[in-house]
Amino acid sequence: GNIIRPSALTARFGVDGARYVLLTATTLATDGDISWQKMTKKYNADLANGLGNLTARLAKLCQIANFSYRGKKLLFSDTVGKDYRVSMENYAINKTLNLIWAKIGQLDCFINEEEPWRVKNEEKLTKILQSAVEKLLVIAVSLRPFLPETSDEIVKCFSSRKITTGNSLFPRVNNDA
Repeated sequence: GNIIRPSALTARFGVDGARYVLLTATTLATDGDISWQKMTKKYNADLANGLGNLTARLAKLCQIANFSYRGKKLLFSDTVGKDYRVSMENYAINKTLNLIWAKIGQLDCFINEEEPWRVKNEEKLTKILQSAVEKLLVIAVSLRPFLPETSDEIVKCFSSRKITTGNSLFPRVNNDA
């Protein structure tokens, strides 16, 4: 009863979800207290309700507005700042992920403040969505070392000519284990 098999983790959370809950369970230098309940709570809070909801919400706004991203393709070197680089060089995975999750929170606030669903001016709406999509793409590329499949899926969705909502990146998981 004191082991969690990787196959059980991926069955419950998917590959990227399992990777994320393991990366955030503890630091590389310490032991961690890992339980199904804690991992499920982290998965639902950060992935299903956080990144997954933000991505679905923005995709839906883009789909309704018939918006397509017209920016340049972002390279990894374009997206990460000094703090990201330093934390990665020091193997401070949790700190790096916290930096990314701060950007997710900022983008969520940006969307709530701008209220693109209320904007009637097409030029203003395009400007808001352009900025939001670019910010999400920066987040996606920054996530590539940790959640490669998710990163690729977000980039593919928001770089396509017609942005549409698809399957949820991270469906909620019940805490019944």
